[in-house]
Amino acid sequence: MASFRSVEPVLHCRKDRPREVVRLSVRLLTGVFAHTTEFPNPVVDKVFFESKSKELSKLIASAKGNTNKKNLRDVLARELHGYCSEMLEYVKPICKGNVKLITLTGFEVNRQPRKHQAPAKRVILKIVRHGGATQYKMILAKMQVGAGVTPDPATHQRDVRYTVELTITPEDPKSWNKVCVSAPSTKLIFDEVFPGMKNYVRVYGTNAAGNGPRSNETYFTPVIP
Repeated sequence: MASFRSVEPVLHCRKDRPREVVRLSVRLLTGVFAHTTEFPNPVVDKVFFESKSKELSKLIASAKGNTNKKNLRDVLARELHGYCSEMLEYVKPICKGNVKLITLTGFEVNRQPRKHQAPAKRVILKIVRHGGATQYKMILAKMQVGAGVTPDPATHQRDVRYTVELTITPEDPKSWNKVCVSAPSTKLIFDEVFPGMKNYVRVYGTNAAGNGPRSNETYFTPVIP
């Protein structure tokens, strides 16, 4: 889908975090400074920039427990961050939204907004008694940590509400009734059950992207009050 904003290189680096600054400087030395055909006239001298990067790296290693060196480290980190910012402004008009060129610089690419995905398919762990004589609660299995999730926010499951469906005749598609609607995953509570019979249940999530797939059905037999 189309991007909501232009693609461009970004710092993703804070001047008060020396280690971040030195890591970025190293990437630029093997990136924009090394690719002279694509980036022929850097606004910062490479030899000078490299010397500052090496100096900061040494100060980071020796600053622990030494207030004077910590102060020198922090001052140099801010200075080197400024040079990185100058290089960022230098490459922007050259890259012109070209992701391959941006990647070549050593800078990161700004993240492009995307629609969130529909909720993932869930697994029903068990059905337990809850509260009243005919009230039950559905417990979902926890989603595997990191499963299908990347740094891209579009893969993050958020603002999901769930619907529980129940029937005693699962072979009839029209017999499924919604017994719990728009509830968080931890509050799937319902009392429209058929005591003494096999009750089949399933669940699906909904978010701004739409409905996710229904879970596999399972069954339980409510006790007769």
